[in-house]
Amino acid sequence: MYFEELRIGMTAELAPAVIDRRKMLAFAREYDNIPLHTDEEYA
Repeated sequence: MYFEELRIGMTAELAPAVIDRRKMLAFAREYDNIPLHTDEEYA
């Protein structure tokens, strides 16, 4: 599907995404290292 094919009100059913916690935190620390993304207590 291309962007031009999208219409207001369209829906899609997607499978859940499983993200490894360690990988997610490593990505956040490298590309957007702010406490909101890397510190559970702060968030």
